[in-house]
Amino acid sequence: PVPLHPLVPESEVVTICGKGRFGYRDGHGTEAMLNAPMGLCVAPSGSIYVADSYNNCIRKIAVDGEVTTLAGNGSRTSCMGHRDGPRSQSLFAVPYNLAVDADE
Repeated sequence: PVPLHPLVPESEVVTICGKGRFGYRDGHGTEAMLNAPMGLCVAPSGSIYVADSYNNCIRKIAVDGEVTTLAGNGSRTSCMGHRDGPRSQSLFAVPYNLAVDADE
């Protein structure tokens, strides 16, 4: 597992999310856990949206470092699939890419 590291103008690498362990946990910065984040996009606000592939959900990393689950429930196997619906009831099967529009 690899924590998320953005490149900053001074060419530093800074951990913004995770500690290098697989898992599922919302939280602030390195207290949050992801499992195979494959797709990322940056919104106009600076928030980062993540296809947390092996947790079968979509996550948001706010500019203050808070990581929240936007859709899906973080289940690796028991609740994966395809289902539209309210955010907490929607299902994904290994999402690997995503995009945001100007309205986020």
